[in-house]
Amino acid sequence: MTTMSVGAQGVKIYLKGYSNPIDYPASTIDKIEFYPAESDDPNNPNDPNQGNNSTDDKQFLEDTGLQLLNQFKASDFHNITRSVSHIDDYDTDELEDWVDDCLNSVKTALGAPYIVNGEYSVYQYTDYKYLLLASTFHGHFSVQNNKWIKESGSANDLQFTFIDPEGKTCVARATTSGNTKTVHIINDKDRTGWDGDMRLYDNNMYYVDVPEHVEATYTINGMEMVHVSVDIDVSSLAEEWDLTSQGASTTVNVRITKENGVGQYDIVVNRAGYQAGTGAYANFSLSNDGNVILTANASAVGTVDLNVTNASDDPDINTDNFGVAYAEVDILGRVQVRSTINSVGNFIKYLEEADDNRTDKDEHRRKVGRANNELNAEFFYNGGSDKKGNLSLESFEDYSWGDTHYYDVRPIITFTSDGSSYALETYFSEDAFQTVVDTYKNLIDDFNDMLKK
Repeated sequence: MTTMSVGAQGVKIYLKGYSNPIDYPASTIDKIEFYPAESDDPNNPNDPNQGNNSTDDKQFLEDTGLQLLNQFKASDFHNITRSVSHIDDYDTDELEDWVDDCLNSVKTALGAPYIVNGEYSVYQYTDYKYLLLASTFHGHFSVQNNKWIKESGSANDLQFTFIDPEGKTCVARATTSGNTKTVHIINDKDRTGWDGDMRLYDNNMYYVDVPEHVEATYTINGMEMVHVSVDIDVSSLAEEWDLTSQGASTTVNVRITKENGVGQYDIVVNRAGYQAGTGAYANFSLSNDGNVILTANASAVGTVDLNVTNASDDPDINTDNFGVAYAEVDILGRVQVRSTINSVGNFIKYLEEADDNRTDKDEHRRKVGRANNELNAEFFYNGGSDKKGNLSLESFEDYSWGDTHYYDVRPIITFTSDGSSYALETYFSEDAFQTVVDTYKNLIDDFNDMLKK
């Protein structure tokens, strides 16, 4: 085995199948060891099957974390972040007035005001309907003398143009197309004043004309830096739309072009939604220059019972009818996490019951154990079927107050190689994964420094 020292600039390691290198700054490296390809070195982080304990697993997971972080560079987003760095400085008075005018133009009173006698007060309500149409919000705006000004003439889209700090012309544009369906989305009460002892309210009912296709772009000097397309299945939508019985489905594609137009990131949410009588589903992927970084797939069987009437209401979701759920996450093709919850309703119920018994050690532990019986979460390496470990929940003492002990729930990770178990937050601590944490902090610092310039 050969050992070498590291120069001032650090090293870059290029792995087969990945176009972007792992960048190790010199400050993070103690030494580098080389061994012959035929060697069965158990410390080889690229072949965890040769290891036989959680130390080898840690090395593999750490290397995976580094590879993941090194897929992103703050400099890739320089054009975008610099161009919008001063956009908050522009005066928006005319833009806000235009929005108010648009809203007033789609506002219709539904009959005369009516009186409601409360226990302590008298209320007068006026019902209004807002029909929000994309065509109503068409217009071209540009920055003139640090103010957003609406340009004269008609438009068939919504567009904003400004000059960035580097003198480049930036254009944000949104368009819609395809069929539309009018959908009642929410109600909102707006208190407008008093008439004697009577309180006056507007009862606003908002309707949206949902389009089949929405497209948004952001260009700098004519180069498209961001492209977002959204496809909505409007076939199941109705004016009094009810997710419980009708469902919804959406596909989203986002493309972010890197600095100077060289390379791109792609984010795809493929047909995320809910189908009444079947359940919810979602597929997600993130790619860098065509290389898949992360994929996630999830589905759940059950019926949604969602009760939300007013904008100020918290969603009331009945989970009793939630059944089996599946989820799989793949990181760089190296680590796969596959999980099943036999009954989401029972899983949530047992955790809620555990929380209700936070001061009863035995009862809390039993409830967490029942939740664990509903959960099966395992992880694998390199797309294989050889299980490397699993994730579960455990009851632990969070804190005590006098003679009273309070218990909470935390996830734990258990490795197949040697049977060792760790609390997830302890295992993935800053000390244990110092190189990954430092790389993450450096990435965040790079973004912060770029935004400050």
